[in-house]
Amino acid sequence: MTENKYTLALDERIAKIEESLDDDKALDIVTLDIGKQSNFAQRMIVAVGESQRQLVAMAYHLKSLFKEWNETSSIEGLEVESGWIVLDGGDIVIHLLLPEKRELYSIEKIWSAAFDKGSVEVVEG
Repeated sequence: MTENKYTLALDERIAKIEESLDDDKALDIVTLDIGKQSNFAQRMIVAVGESQRQLVAMAYHLKSLFKEWNETSSIEGLEVESGWIVLDGGDIVIHLLLPEKRELYSIEKIWSAAFDKGSVEVVEG
């Protein structure tokens, strides 16, 4: 039997992440179920912040959640003002973007187009 290394179930962690993002006034929060197409994550969350400072604050709040759950996570994009921060939490990857970067990169569309139509599912939180 495979041992689950996570202290909380995936759906519980997703709900807490979405709650944290909502508390931080993130906009356009979308959760994608990418488990069938990905060998690196089960869920991908994409959210918008209105400034680089807000993105950084959201990233640190999320990092605190993972630490609270005794789970490792890493953050990329803090050191540059790119308008895009990625938090890798193992089976959950979180993209925090400024509005113009979200529109430019269209992560959800890329994931949907990369696989069979309809195979990437948007999960309602």
